Amino acid sequence: MPLQYILGANLPEQSPTEHVDDVESAHAAELAQSDPELQFAALAAELGIIKPGDKLDQMQIDFAYGVAELCASIGDRYGDPSDGNAGEHIRAVYGPV
Repeated sequence: MPLQYILGANLPEQSPTEHVDDVESAHAAELAQSDPELQFAALAAELGIIKPGDKLDQMQIDFAYGVAELCASIGDRYGDPSDGNAGEHIRAVYGPV
């Protein structure tokens, strides 16, 4: 069985280095998704509040967590008490660690 058949049709077009870059990019995106402060900074940069690559100061971080808490408090009304609710999910994703 040819290697291309096992790995897919993209094999000739993608060098091993490109594959590693793709995997590292995917890992960086996954890490950013799991870190609310990175997500807050990315949004702030997108909106022009900070420059891309800059970090938020503590007051901006506290504000972002406050907004997440306001959203979570609305989500507290939705869900099953035995299963959790939307507010708990928001806090789990965007709440301070």
